[in-house]
Amino acid sequence: MGDTQGEHGSRNETAERLSGSEYGRVGARVPLAGLMQVSIKSLTTGIGAHSFLSFVGNGIARLGGLIVAVAVAAVFGANETTDALYLALAVTLYVFDVARIAFEGAVIPTVANYLTQGRSAVEEFLGASVKYWLMATGVLSVTILAVGLPASWQSTAIGAQAVRYGAILVLILPPLGVSGLGNAVLMAEKRFFVPAVSNAARPLFAVAGLAVLHTSWGLWSLIVGYLVGALMQTAMVLGVLHQRGYRLRLTGSLRQVHAPLKLALPIVIGGLLINLNPVVDRFIVAIALPASNVTVFENAFRIYGALTSLVYSSVGVVLISHWSGMQARAQHARLTQSVRIVGVLSVLGLIPVTGLLILFAEPLVGLALGYGAYTARDVAVTAATFAMFVLGLWPFFAAGMGSRFLYATGDTAIALTTSSMAVAINLIADIVLLQWLGLRGIALSTSFTYLLIAAYVIYVLRVKLGRLRDRPAVATDGPEL
Repeated sequence: MGDTQGEHGSRNETAERLSGSEYGRVGARVPLAGLMQVSIKSLTTGIGAHSFLSFVGNGIARLGGLIVAVAVAAVFGANETTDALYLALAVTLYVFDVARIAFEGAVIPTVANYLTQGRSAVEEFLGASVKYWLMATGVLSVTILAVGLPASWQSTAIGAQAVRYGAILVLILPPLGVSGLGNAVLMAEKRFFVPAVSNAARPLFAVAGLAVLHTSWGLWSLIVGYLVGALMQTAMVLGVLHQRGYRLRLTGSLRQVHAPLKLALPIVIGGLLINLNPVVDRFIVAIALPASNVTVFENAFRIYGALTSLVYSSVGVVLISHWSGMQARAQHARLTQSVRIVGVLSVLGLIPVTGLLILFAEPLVGLALGYGAYTARDVAVTAATFAMFVLGLWPFFAAGMGSRFLYATGDTAIALTTSSMAVAINLIADIVLLQWLGLRGIALSTSFTYLLIAAYVIYVLRVKLGRLRDRPAVATDGPEL
């Protein structure tokens, strides 16, 4: 806590200097232009530097995920077996994605408040959270294994294959949750590189397993690699926490996790709903379209995620950490100013990028996947599907960043409203656009859904910013340098 106290001291000194002789005493006139210039510079510099570190780390992790798709495409092509694998991955990672969203939206703001109380408060919270996560996912894993494997073991149908893959993949949830909680603590401390780069362990070990065992184990070699990678990722995160002085003790009661649970409940319910959309999309493709289309859809979605989530994930976790800190210190003017800056920069940056990605979709997909058993036709269909996803890039970013601002200010109920809207809109759009555009229609329905969700979130965001702007200024509402 010594470093934290020193940091707070420097901020207070900065605020006193800005309100002192250089800009006039409290109550005197302050040159607003000079103060705004310092504020904007400090906001963009801090967020920009942290976003760059997170971008680099996420780039390494996303590259690993893309290598998995490339390796599977080159070795196995697109067929019913790869469809079964991707269906199992979609369901398993669906559970973890919901948990990850809850960690970002509820754990980071909670830890930001606990950090003002001392490291022991964070340790108690982390120990209790890990204990209850292991208990919940342990019961879930055992139940799925006990039911799923016997029920599907003798069948060769694609559904039974997916169940077998999924029953084993569920074992990655306990270690991934522990690493996710640890990463949330690091991100609340504004340390973003390790949380981002640790995610690379899972896909890189999956590729290693595929390279060594694919001739004898087939796609099971990939699943073994995922399991080993999840354990290595958790070991990396826990090692960094230990190096920073945290001691993980699996003690504590629900009292320690009451605050984040209260914040997380709407996010979890909302996440369960909204993250169901890509799972539903895949199953609609599997039911309505010929074999291999699930794999094509998955590859288009993975490339889209590898390219665009670099920005979304990197900036998102940085912003929720910074905004949570500003909210904890009641720095309302800095908070509203930061949101406006991010909004303007997103328009200036992402609209041109959208056009370029659509224009070069086929060369990009060919560069990533056009090898081995993946045919030229597969590349063309994947590129067309990818282009439909890219149309929703800015709405997806705007909806996500707006929601993260609301999470940082304790308004997590937005997750329930947006997710309920998204499920209904996406399902209707899937059914309608599938008839006209086939696989491309399923991807386009995702972009259309986020366009409507973004419009709603921006409206709620404007109302929230108006309320914050009307709050009285406080002593800590100065530049954070």
